[in-house]
Amino acid sequence: MLSCMNRLLLIVFSLLAGSAHAAMLNGLSTYQNLGKDQFIAALYTDAPVSEPSSLLSSDAAARMEMRIVAPRITQRRFMSRLIENLTVNSEAAALNAQVEALGNLGKSLKSSLKTGDRLVVDYRPAEGTVIKLNGTELLSLRSDEFFRLLLATWVGDVPLSSDFRAAMLAAGNVDEVLLARYQGVAPSDARKSAVAAWQQPAVESVVEAQTAAPAKAASASASSAAAAKPVAKLASSSTSALAAKVESSDAAVKAKPVVSAPPSSVETKAQPAKTAAPAAATATSAEKIDQLYTADDSKSPTQEAVAAQSEADTQLAEAKPAEPAPVQSAELEAEQDADDDVALVLDERTIKLRQDYYRSLTEQVLKYQTLPRQAFQRRIEGEVRLEVSIDRSGYITDVKITKESAHTMFNKQALKAVEKASPFPAIPEGIVGREFSFSVPLAYELPY
Repeated sequence: MLSCMNRLLLIVFSLLAGSAHAAMLNGLSTYQNLGKDQFIAALYTDAPVSEPSSLLSSDAAARMEMRIVAPRITQRRFMSRLIENLTVNSEAAALNAQVEALGNLGKSLKSSLKTGDRLVVDYRPAEGTVIKLNGTELLSLRSDEFFRLLLATWVGDVPLSSDFRAAMLAAGNVDEVLLARYQGVAPSDARKSAVAAWQQPAVESVVEAQTAAPAKAASASASSAAAAKPVAKLASSSTSALAAKVESSDAAVKAKPVVSAPPSSVETKAQPAKTAAPAAATATSAEKIDQLYTADDSKSPTQEAVAAQSEADTQLAEAKPAEPAPVQSAELEAEQDADDDVALVLDERTIKLRQDYYRSLTEQVLKYQTLPRQAFQRRIEGEVRLEVSIDRSGYITDVKITKESAHTMFNKQALKAVEKASPFPAIPEGIVGREFSFSVPLAYELPY
């Protein structure tokens, strides 16, 4: 009964709104990171849609809405992931044509997205595209080109996940429980006022922010140089730890090596020469460093703790290593938060630099992606999404599986691909920060 009533209301709203406004709720889904809900996404159309091609090529009205349920999503994280998703779903020429719009969106987001926020991207054929946060306009464009690029990140070839895309293309068949939750997400009046204040003229504040950005960048570079020695130890150890993690999880099938069928040219050619990394950590140290690959950020040890543990294990091989002190984890979280809190300053040059660098990183991982032989035998497919952090030299400092496959073989292969791809190209000078984090979507699909 409730389902019928909701659908009837959607039809009535659509008729009242007219064809210029996308009033029908076509799909609804949550987006998760590390198993935690980040936002509830809704796609509105002017008619039921189940095929992505028709939606992406149509000039019909449509609306994307994100209602934030996480405590916060920083501007830096939001814009970084948006650039990545646009890069993997768009032609370079089409994306380059929208660099100015993307930069303006980044500038208009003055702070983190917070619980209750409603971010709306609305396209109407006669009016163009308008992006609003809690009712405050952030960006207005006359065409639909930027909107279609954003829409492709949800329903394109490389969506946030295949389940997410399917939910967006449900043609109105949405989950009633999730719908009730979605309807209950709203900003407070104080939050609305705070966002509205972002758009008020503040010339002095803009100048101060632009002046502060280079200073923060210089401070980050200085901190990076000061921490060069421990970072180097972490880089060498983390690759060893990742290998230990994969090997231990693969012990049960060691007699049956994972191979790709049919064999590809990638498997037959020799791997490119890598710069020799420092000596690997001991087995005991590798177990400690393996904490870097857990899904719980709060349990990750600091770089200094990992380096100190490696030295202690070398001197006292028989001694049981001590657990990292809570204060060390707090220090690491503080450093990560400090980096994440710095707004991403986006101009045309920076956006293109990040796009090109991201392409090079993902392409390097894809070189080592193979389809496990068991997948052919059992006729199964899957997808995995990783978040990889590297230091300025390109060595891995952290790896997380942000979206696991239901089939362990794909998770293990994804970790192996990242391990083999390291070290990555060094972070370009134009990108500031001690580390660079990026997501890697890996789809394991049968070729026939």
